[in-house]
Amino acid sequence: MEGEPKQEPNEVPFVGDLVNSVVSELETHKKSSKLSEIEDNPNKIIRTESFYGLNKRFKDKIEIIELVRIAKKLYGELEAKYDIPVPADFLIGKDKKGEEVVYSVVDKIDGKNLNDVESSDEVVTQVQDLYASIARYFLNKSKEEGSYLVDINGPSQYVYGKKPGEQTNKIYLIDTDFYILNSDAGIYLVVEWLTRHMAGVETHFNIKLEKARKNIEKLVDQPLSENISDSEKEKVNKSIVGIRKFLNEESLDSLSGPAIPPF
Repeated sequence: MEGEPKQEPNEVPFVGDLVNSVVSELETHKKSSKLSEIEDNPNKIIRTESFYGLNKRFKDKIEIIELVRIAKKLYGELEAKYDIPVPADFLIGKDKKGEEVVYSVVDKIDGKNLNDVESSDEVVTQVQDLYASIARYFLNKSKEEGSYLVDINGPSQYVYGKKPGEQTNKIYLIDTDFYILNSDAGIYLVVEWLTRHMAGVETHFNIKLEKARKNIEKLVDQPLSENISDSEKEKVNKSIVGIRKFLNEESLDSLSGPAIPPF
């Protein structure tokens, strides 16, 4: 997924008609998502997001071409540095109505959502590695300046299976929406939500995500960034309390903040 986002501003950038996808809700947890397939190539799933909707989500603070460039870079980084397969690419174009849109093109995976997969030694090993990588991702991002992906924590965003022609199953991130943040403070709320997902995963597979827990512990033990304002520290410290409750296996309080903090 290296390079600039492909842009075809004057036409639908696909050969063949787009038809409604037959992908079930098992493969996407967002019921409002608009999913399509290329009529002559059912091995690809296409999610369409309008410029209007993205501008509204990001409050017109970032140009869409720049947003797609950043997303392309960040999802590519997940594969290259964190061994999280993301079988996706992004294109900018127009839909049949002539409206500017971003297309996320994802390989169709023959498998099940991770939260529907039964436990086995192979699955457990991959789940342990996946959440260790996600936690390491946020640990590293907490030390760096710049943008990071927010919505990569939930097991329903991953499919355990294989692409056509593959022989072995692995875990793929197939939910590649544009939820990006560049806030030093916001990452703590994101990680608090990560711990809630981890609690569910640990229960489902009857395991403890030890490597992930150690990475999260390193994150909350480090000094806060100087970029976090005094007004933000109260919220950050509240998230840290919730994270530590998970690490200490205490009862978890309800979360007051959004799962995806605003840009």
